[in-house]
Parts: sequence; structure tokens; C-alpha cells
Amino acid sequence: MGTDHKEKLIRVLQILEETDEKSPMNATQILKYLEEEYQIEQVDRRSVYRDIKMLQFCGYEIYQCADKKMGWYMKKHIFSDWEIKIMLKDTGAFLVSSVPSEEQEMRD
Repeated sequence: MGTDHKEKLIRVLQILEETDEKSPMNATQILKYLEEEYQIEQVDRRSVYRDIKMLQFCGYEIYQCADKKMGWYMKKHIFSDWEIKIMLKDTGAFLVSSVPSEEQEMRD
């Protein structure tokens, strides 16, 4: 895999990171974005398909829309489930300890 191809693969990932279910991008849009934003020209549409398959194989949650002409989108997860559980647990402990007890309120 040449340096140019590696850069293109990373750029396709960056482009897809800006998508979601409501705003997918198709291959034509991705090609246009590669040319205009990253000056990566003369990219074959099929290589974009291969890049997306490679990213999916690597574990990125990239989905094709039911209407395939609409393109792909990347499912976003800011935090994993275990991170959310830890935050909720810590936040709950903080909230409990920061709420004044009834006795404390009566004294004030």
C-alpha cells in the first residue's frame, strides 16, 4: 500500500466521520470532497468502495443506506458502554455526596 493510498484511506475515514444516518455521503460526494479539500485527484470510484470495505474490516461502524445511492454513514459512539457506566456510577456518587442532608438543612 503506497503512501498516496494510505493518505487517501485516512482521508476517506475523516470524511465519513462527518457523516451520520441523516447526512450520508455517496462515492461521488466523497470523490468531490477528496479533490476539493485534500487535492487528491483522479481517484477511481471503485477504490473508494475498497477503502470503505477496508475500514469496515478494521472495525469502523460504517453502514450503507437502505437506498444505496445515498451512500454510507458512520455510526458514532462518543463513549463505550463501560465508560458510560463508570461515569454514571461516579456521577451518582458525586450527586449523592453533594446533596445536603435534611439535618444539615435544618441547622442552616
